[in-house]
Amino acid sequence: LSERLTTILPDLTFNEALEITKIHSIAGELDNQKGLITVRPFRRPHHTSSPVSIIGGGRVPKPGEISLAHYGVLFLDEIAEFKKNTLEVLRGPLEDGEVTISRVNSTLTYPSNFVLIASMNPCPCGYYGTDDNKCHCTEQMISRYIGQISGPLLDRIDLHIEVKPVEYKKISSDEQCETSAQIKRRVNKARKIQLERYKKLNIYSNSELTPALINKYCKLDTNSKELLKKAFEKLGLSGRAYGRILKVARTIADLEDSESIKIVRKIELEDNTYPKRLKETNDAPNILYINGNIEEINLPCIAVVGSRNCTEYGEKWCKFFVKELVKHGITIVSGMTIGIDSLAHKTALKHGGKTIAVLPCGFNNIFPKENIDLYNKILNNNGTIITEYEPNCKAEYQRFLR
Repeated sequence: LSERLTTILPDLTFNEALEITKIHSIAGELDNQKGLITVRPFRRPHHTSSPVSIIGGGRVPKPGEISLAHYGVLFLDEIAEFKKNTLEVLRGPLEDGEVTISRVNSTLTYPSNFVLIASMNPCPCGYYGTDDNKCHCTEQMISRYIGQISGPLLDRIDLHIEVKPVEYKKISSDEQCETSAQIKRRVNKARKIQLERYKKLNIYSNSELTPALINKYCKLDTNSKELLKKAFEKLGLSGRAYGRILKVARTIADLEDSESIKIVRKIELEDNTYPKRLKETNDAPNILYINGNIEEINLPCIAVVGSRNCTEYGEKWCKFFVKELVKHGITIVSGMTIGIDSLAHKTALKHGGKTIAVLPCGFNNIFPKENIDLYNKILNNNGTIITEYEPNCKAEYQRFLR
């Protein structure tokens, strides 16, 4: 799974390819038959590797694994099995994007701007936290195992994900998943946005933002600031974590082609922020997921919905009614399907109105795909997207009115 990451990373620029090729040439790993390296490197050192092999060194200092993974991926499988002093040498390069090796005769600095991916078991036997309770490790054994990874190193890792054992029905399912090529197209689009944004700053991506640039390019709205403040205080986050959270948030916004960083709120039926009029109905969902302007959902609004196979006559009256409603300050509510629903949103936005889009799926599976640009335009115009389905839930046809 980790090896697949290089297939969805953005294409190398010429300057990136040139840097990678130079490093591999110095290390004596360049294939003379291939010339310029045009694919991102993937390095997978064994857990018995020494600090020198990881960071680089020797009598005449050569690049180590972290430099050979420059602009690519460094994968540490079973990271808790690595020696602690080996792991600790990663702290500086992860922060600075380069490593300096000093010897008696020379001091050399090699670039080491890599993506670190690490995997580990929850305990030495690997069964801690599973439903069938097979784990036989003591608390001391688990504490010693996890303690191999220091707090400062964990603080330099942006995303921590707990992976549950895969169920048989998911392994054997014939369901078609998004391909690497499809994901890569989205990633390349986000990279182009970043290259354009930072073209005068001589950096390639959000990961290279300095604290000053984070303040400039990762601005949050009031709701987002309040949420981050609560997380910061409750989880005891560090200043470094604060910056990394904002950079990840900026990247997510770029993947969604959104100019601003917005939060997805999860609202339960008993919450005070739950839409009042919806709460009064007989079949109000227990949970709502809301992206965008949460205040919009309690303002005066009217639903405009209709056929997905609409006629010119239907389109004409849809545009007329929506235009008049917008004139009177009414927010338009509709679905996101092709036809009258999407036309209602487009007409409202054209005339400076606000809209609320209701999805039959989760935010991570926008349906239909043709309306992703409309989805982002609604958010960029201070509109609202709302759904009762979890982020990864896909659209199903029985959720559409017939």
